[in-house]
Amino acid sequence: MLDDSPLQPLIPNALFEPGKTMASADAIKLMKQLNIHPFDLLTRFITGDWDRTDVTANNNNPWAIEKGYRISAFFYFGNENGLLINTNQERSETRIVLANVTASKYAYKKSLVEI
Repeated sequence: MLDDSPLQPLIPNALFEPGKTMASADAIKLMKQLNIHPFDLLTRFITGDWDRTDVTANNNNPWAIEKGYRISAFFYFGNENGLLINTNQERSETRIVLANVTASKYAYKKSLVEI
């Protein structure tokens, strides 16, 4: 828990600071189509609800929070629709991108927009 965090009043059970939240245009489009608000998804992510992320990632995320490594999770909505959310190790930025697209496509910040 983050006792002295600006998030504390908004999300009392936040496990870490997400930093600035960025998303790809494709991820924003999917969230709009599915009527998913980015804040709701981000809240799930930073409170430890990592959806159907594989067992390895679910086991590693608590360790990553404690040790200061990257935190990531996949959220799936139906058979083909999914989003990948990850927060960098510095906790300065969280990115939301389509789960089925390689991370290299979003390696450059210019392909992401702040939400």
